[in-house]
Amino acid sequence: MLLTIGLSTMKLTNNVVKNALEEVSFAEVKTWLAKVFGQSILSKRKTLFLDLDRDT
Repeated sequence: MLLTIGLSTMKLTNNVVKNALEEVSFAEVKTWLAKVFGQSILSKRKTLFLDLDRDT
């Protein structure tokens, strides 16, 4: 959702979308997400419960 704020201030055309898809790789987006947002709450919870199951 945070990434869509910028989209509300510009005209979104086919060329803009095409250029964005060509310029930024999925790996770059994935790295950026990990850096900016870190591990999700759901992922942390899953890790916690997996660790608890291993202890029993």
